[in-house]
Amino acid sequence: YIGWNQAKPLFKSRRVRQAMTMAIDRQRIIDQNLDGMAVEITGTFFRNSPAYDPTIQPWPFDPARARRLLEEEGWYDS
Repeated sequence: YIGWNQAKPLFKSRRVRQAMTMAIDRQRIIDQNLDGMAVEITGTFFRNSPAYDPTIQPWPFDPARARRLLEEEGWYDS
């Protein structure tokens, strides 16, 4: 599970949280670190729970877009 604590000043911005999500290659983590024994989810609910919404698509792995969003929010690589 990867989550961004909105109570922390660094993650107050929705766009920052989206960018951080797009900067992580979640499928690679599943494939390489978890030997393919995991499934990407799009929320905090258990995948087989009636509360889980399978129609929500995960954010794509897109480092270029993530960088642009972070730069727009005032973040930069120093």
